[in-house]
Amino acid sequence: MMRKDCCAAALAVVMLASAGASHAQKSPATSMVYSCVDAGGRRLTADRPIAACADREQQVTLPGGAVRTVGPTYSERERAEQAAQQRREAEERYRANDSKRRERALATRYPSKAAHDAERGEAVDVLRAQIRIVQERRSFLLEDRKKIDQDMEFYRKDPSKAPALLQSRLDSNRRDFKEVDEQIATINEEIKATNLRFDEEAQSLRPYWTPAAAK
Repeated sequence: MMRKDCCAAALAVVMLASAGASHAQKSPATSMVYSCVDAGGRRLTADRPIAACADREQQVTLPGGAVRTVGPTYSERERAEQAAQQRREAEERYRANDSKRRERALATRYPSKAAHDAERGEAVDVLRAQIRIVQERRSFLLEDRKKIDQDMEFYRKDPSKAPALLQSRLDSNRRDFKEVDEQIATINEEIKATNLRFDEEAQSLRPYWTPAAAK
């Protein structure tokens, strides 16, 4: 009788153990599992975000078995740097789009190379006309300088003895000469800048012109 009771008790223990194991196999995990490969190439796993992989993506296995990707996580300074980089990229995109808008506006204004060349010619002609006006003044100053030099010839040995009015005329003539020469140099620089601007515009407008007109 006692032997039968012992066998029954042993059988009950085995059945309980089997039932527990079966229940454990059927019950899903109740915690998330994080996994990643760190900078050294090691695969790490943990039940919480892995600090060694804070700068890279981590795979998270959810209790139901689904897997999703999280991270990387950034410090406040890194987030600020990312925001600044995003602003710079946005500004670059805006400038690129703005450049395209200006190109399209120019293409509407200059539908052909001939129209663009005509506009260039008019702009340069205006500046050259300004040079001619300044050169006329320079010619007048040159004639006046000849008269002043003739009057100063009498005081060639000691120019300081020349009358104050004559010395004033000479000083004024020198200043005016310097001024007109600077004006001519400035206008010539404007002509160079104008041609450069039209050259750059022509380069960007070629795709908008017909192949025949762009040659």
